[in-house]
Amino acid sequence: MTEDNQCLSTSYAVPGQKGFQKGNPGRPKGSKNRFAVSTLKELATLKGDAMQVLRDRLAAGDLDAAKFIIEKIVGKNSRLIELSGTDPESIANDIADGSLNVEEAAKLSLALQRLSSIEKIEELEKRLDELNALLKDSSV
Repeated sequence: MTEDNQCLSTSYAVPGQKGFQKGNPGRPKGSKNRFAVSTLKELATLKGDAMQVLRDRLAAGDLDAAKFIIEKIVGKNSRLIELSGTDPESIANDIADGSLNVEEAAKLSLALQRLSSIEKIEELEKRLDELNALLKDSSV
């Protein structure tokens, strides 16, 4: 290690002490270094070419290419589930016949609950807009 490198390395961390120097929290979580940003920009320019290569491999019957795409879209440890319905009784029936496990049912119920909340909020916004329009008409 040269003297310059040693100087740079000790400016961030104190030898024999855990963590960074006082007042230096380090790099923020989730921040990307210059290499990663430049690499991502370079990869973005290759998107069209990469998709064409995948299309060609799929057309040639390459099952590994199909597996790669499905894993990236659905997830490596995920599985596709065909539901008989989204009401509580249908979910219970899917659990009973084994096509849906309890963990998946819990996640599904949470997602359905959130979607229902969103629909209710949208309905309330619509009603508020109608009330505002009525108030504007009556005040004129």
